[in-house]
Amino acid sequence: MQGFGMNTRQALFSDRRVRRALDLALDFGWSNTHLFYGQYTRCDSYFSNSELACRGLPEGDELALLEPFKAQLPPELFREPYQVPVANNPAEQRANLLKARDLLAEAGWRVEEGVLKNAAGQPFSFEITLAMRGFERIVAPYAYNLKRLGIEVSYRTIDVSLYQRKMDRFEFDMAVVAYGESQSPGNELRDRFGSAAAHTDGSSNYMGVDSPVVDALIDRV
Repeated sequence: MQGFGMNTRQALFSDRRVRRALDLALDFGWSNTHLFYGQYTRCDSYFSNSELACRGLPEGDELALLEPFKAQLPPELFREPYQVPVANNPAEQRANLLKARDLLAEAGWRVEEGVLKNAAGQPFSFEITLAMRGFERIVAPYAYNLKRLGIEVSYRTIDVSLYQRKMDRFEFDMAVVAYGESQSPGNELRDRFGSAAAHTDGSSNYMGVDSPVVDALIDRV
């Protein structure tokens, strides 16, 4: 699995509505057609194409596992199956951007003279850190869509050693993150999604997942 990872240690990405809005702004369909020659399939789970993948609403043993944590989980988890944003044409992508705009507004962000700002007047801006120039052509159309929402995005390609240092120290806003998954998940889950790893330099918990619920579920695995 490969994608744009948001560093939720940054206050900018701490709101789930903001993260969803940024997800909606990515026009995967356009990129897959024009940049990847239709060769990519968008992941809808960390365990896509396997029996471990998330599908539909939780039920049976899965629901029983989540019930003790229901108060700590988003209500929609139990009533709306998660779906990745889909846009097969410009009109559908525009609809996604309108949804993103509404989510950002709910989170307290407003557009002033073309710039998205919070209540304190601070602009919504961040940097995407890259290790290869080849990713710039992929980031560019994403940055264009974010600009339409009033978000200022810059992207910078740096040498691999500096990139790895920044990733190890979580000194980035957004970066390209890749995880290889297994049909038999184990200790790597703690390194990628465990709360302790979120505060340990050099771990693979790049996004900063820090949740007692996730920790408890990892323990069950």
